[in-house]
Order: sequence, then structure tokens, then C-alpha cells
Amino acid sequence: MEPAVTSRYFILGASRSGSSIVELALADLTSATALGEVRWVYKRGIQDNDICGCGQDFADCDFWQGTITEDVRENAKDLDHLRATFDNPLKLFAAKYGAVIAPRLAKDYSAYTAELRRLYASIDAACDGPIIDNSKRPYYSIAVADALCTDVGNLVFVHVVRNSIDVVRSWANSKVREESQSKEMMPSYCAAKAIVFWTIYVFSQLLIRLYFLRKSHFYLSFDDLKAASGQLSVSIDGVTQDVALGEMYLDKVDYHSVSGNPDRSRWAGGVSVRPSKARSKTIKEWIWYIPLSPALLANAVLKALCRSSLPISSGASQGS
Repeated sequence: MEPAVTSRYFILGASRSGSSIVELALADLTSATALGEVRWVYKRGIQDNDICGCGQDFADCDFWQGTITEDVRENAKDLDHLRATFDNPLKLFAAKYGAVIAPRLAKDYSAYTAELRRLYASIDAACDGPIIDNSKRPYYSIAVADALCTDVGNLVFVHVVRNSIDVVRSWANSKVREESQSKEMMPSYCAAKAIVFWTIYVFSQLLIRLYFLRKSHFYLSFDDLKAASGQLSVSIDGVTQDVALGEMYLDKVDYHSVSGNPDRSRWAGGVSVRPSKARSKTIKEWIWYIPLSPALLANAVLKALCRSSLPISSGASQGS
């Protein structure tokens, strides 16, 4: 069933998968407010005062200061502790389905979802149209859905998946988080850890697809998007068509990103999606496909179970 109006896009995927560029593209297409990784608002936003996507320090950003209440600022450390607790899927499902054996977790989860409900209500009140949450963490989406309950609206899950070898390569390199006041380094992983993490993410995304059977799920291969030079298949009021993203500029979108790609501070002059230069795989990288094979199969199933065109409404569609 085609949603009449999409009020929320939730991007899922592993880090280093191109989700920040996808977020920018969606914001350009739908006139949505791009919020970056909302799950980090308590830590990187309130506590660390990272630089917002608009270029201001979080504490100086009018959007977030009009959204975050004083009591949330005062309790940010405790709220981020709850976020970290329920980022763990074992604790999340224990709180949801094992209240008898884990009453403390169930109580904390109830408090956490209540705070998320207030946070997203404030965000909705500050935005004129749809919002894009690029939190990526699959299990965080369950907490958000529980928080929103019947107010979940027309939620679209956008599954962003990048070629596994490219992700493993990217995770081998550590980058500076430019938005961090302390210029914190992003984590880097050896090939073995990166393969395990990518596998976990793909299986987690598949689980979310099965968990939210009645929601709309859109699968986007970042590699296919680049190969098509930014051609994106969209479904506008039920009619499927290809849209050329072309050049995307931060000043064309309402961008208040909490955390995200460390290169986004350099995107103000425009960012385009172009095919990558061909690079041959080493023998070692071909061998990586062996332990990656279960995740590659899960990825194929995920793709088959998701839509291939992004649902948006004609009233929101801008084009590039």
C-alpha cells in the first residue's frame, strides 16, 4: 500500500556505507529536515557540543536549542546511558519481552521510550515537513517505533548497503571526526573485525525488515547509486520514475545533522554522486568473500524483500 504522505525516513546500515550522502539526497528530494544520527543527540550533541550540520556549535544552533528542553540538557548523561544500554539487542529484547525476569530493564526501557517520544514530538513541532533520521543502528529503530507508538506515522525504512569489500577497506582507515570539538578519531578495524561487524549489520537489517512487516522498506545499494551517476528510482504517488540527483548542496536543504560523515563540512560547495574508479581486488580481498558469504546471502534476501523505488509524495517532491 502506497503511503499518502511520508512523515519519517529512518536510514539503516553500517557506518562508512554512504548514508550521509543518501540522507542529503533524500532531503533534497523530499524537502525533509535532515537530522543526522539522532541517537547521538544526548552525547555528541548536548554533552560534547559537536558542530551541527548547519555549521553552528550544537549549543548555538537555533533548531536544536528550540527543540531540547532544559531538563533533557540536565539529564543528558543519564539519557545517553539508557541509549547505550538499549543499543545492545540482548538488553533491548529482554526489556521488551522479559519484564518478569528483567523488571529493572523493563522499567528503564519504559523511561527511555518516554524520553524519545518527547524528543521526536519536539522535533516534529520544529519541522514543517518530513524528517530524516540517519541513526543507522538497526535496533535503535525498534526503540523509536515503540516510543512513537500509534503516532509512528508513515515511516519508511531506508536500508543503505555498500559493497562489503569497500566497507572493510574503509573501516581499515581511521578518519578525524571534523564535527568533534576535540577532533576525535573515528574507529578503525582490522579486516577480521570489519567482516564480523558488516555481517552483524546485514543480518540485523534483515531482522528489522521481518520485524516491521507492515512498514515500507526501501533498499538502496550505494554502489548502484554511484554507478548510475545519481539516478534514483522513486515512486511519486504510486508512479515510478527515475530522478537525477545531480549536484547536491547543503544550502539547498534544511540540514541539522547530529554526527555523520566527517567530510560533510566540505560539502557546502556541492557534492555529486559519480561512479568510483575501478580498482582490482587483491587475492586477500577475494578470500574475504568466504567468511562474508552468509551475509551476502542475507543481503540478497533483504534486497528481495524491500521496495526498489523510494516512496515520496508529490507535495514533498522537489527534484534536484
